[in-house]
Amino acid sequence: MNYQFPNSSYNSQLEINPNVESQLELRSNYALVGLMVSTNSKNAINMHNFIYK
Repeated sequence: MNYQFPNSSYNSQLEINPNVESQLELRSNYALVGLMVSTNSKNAINMHNFIYK
């Protein structure tokens, strides 16, 4: 995937560091999982308590 930003320093930063792309993918995946979990608020609270004991 090729990101285009108006700021040229952003573009060169992404070219230098290919990891940024995978980090963005990971974050969006976590956000999707979070949304799916939070559709059932009771499960979301239980999971939060379980993970952050």
